[in-house]
Amino acid sequence: MLVTVCACAFYFFLGLVFCTQAGIYVYQLLDWYVSVAIPVFGLIECLVFGWIYGAERFSRDIEMMLGRGVPVFVRICWCFVTPVVLLILFVSTFISYKPPTYGDYVYPSYVNLLGWCVGLMPLLPVIVVGVGTVANTPGHSIIQRLKSSMRPSPFWKPISKRHAFDYDAHESAVPLSFWKQVKVNIFGGNDAK
Repeated sequence: MLVTVCACAFYFFLGLVFCTQAGIYVYQLLDWYVSVAIPVFGLIECLVFGWIYGAERFSRDIEMMLGRGVPVFVRICWCFVTPVVLLILFVSTFISYKPPTYGDYVYPSYVNLLGWCVGLMPLLPVIVVGVGTVANTPGHSIIQRLKSSMRPSPFWKPISKRHAFDYDAHESAVPLSFWKQVKVNIFGGNDAK
């Protein structure tokens, strides 16, 4: 209860700036930069679900919950189409970037720096958790730690014993080549043939 009251009071006082004459300028600045992280988050999610965790595993998880897997078209979108579109969106945003203005007012350069910090702040937890995970993963080199940290935990299993057995039966002990992994991600069937 106390945390809720403190959070509400903090955000109430933080929002008071929007009620002043400078409020529209602050709003315009936040509106200009706050959408920077959205395509980055989407790209990270597509890479994680499509390639690191694997579209095949994710499809099996959905099938376990809903009773049907994910169509090939959706897998292609997860692995290829959506990441490319988001990357193009992100790059085009940086190419066409212009410092924020409001009417005739041009914001000072230090305010632009503050705007970039606010826009990129949502990515900070992702970076901190990622670096912490790689740092705490056993391994001799950074590359080994990075590879190990990108594998799903062998201890994760569905709570249902039947689903856990099915989950283990589909896991391949043999690492797949890149092209076999692409085939498995798109068409399914985790066989190491």
